[in-house]
Amino acid sequence: MSTSHRILLVTLAWVLFVSVLPVSVSPAFARQTPPPLPAAIQMVGGQISLTQMVTVRVSEINQLSISGDVLIPFASVPAGTPPQPATDASATYNITLNGTGKKVIGSLDTDFPAGMTLELTMAAPAGALSTTQILSTAPADLVTGLSLVSATGLVLSYTGTVDITTPPSGASGVSRRVTLTLVDN
Repeated sequence: MSTSHRILLVTLAWVLFVSVLPVSVSPAFARQTPPPLPAAIQMVGGQISLTQMVTVRVSEINQLSISGDVLIPFASVPAGTPPQPATDASATYNITLNGTGKKVIGSLDTDFPAGMTLELTMAAPAGALSTTQILSTAPADLVTGLSLVSATGLVLSYTGTVDITTPPSGASGVSRRVTLTLVDN
């Protein structure tokens, strides 16, 4: 029990004791005053008012999530025509941050073989800037200027390109892990 609560209880007990005193109590005893209340306790119109300090602490929020895996199939092309780029824009991402000066960078775990590339364009939330980058093992800026944002369902648009030297990959395809990271600008 805190000191202010003990003083409050003693003061209340004193007030109750004095209010039930018989009339025959000596005038000197009846005129005694209780000890002063601490600064945090104030008597206002016969009521006691207590104050308390409340601290609200907000931690930094940096959240980024993505949905699903992506498949970019290359179809057959007419004779004499090189393979055309193929795009998949079915994946999305969500972002929440309460800070300023952030960006999303992207990279691959392993580069694609010669003749094959993967571009990524991330739709930027309001106030940010998106750039299309060919992904590699070196991190590349994809969305910059992120500040105080909460957005969902932003499109991830992947475009694959292959040239005529790219051998068939079979049913399993060629997979690479794309890593998106939220960092300071």
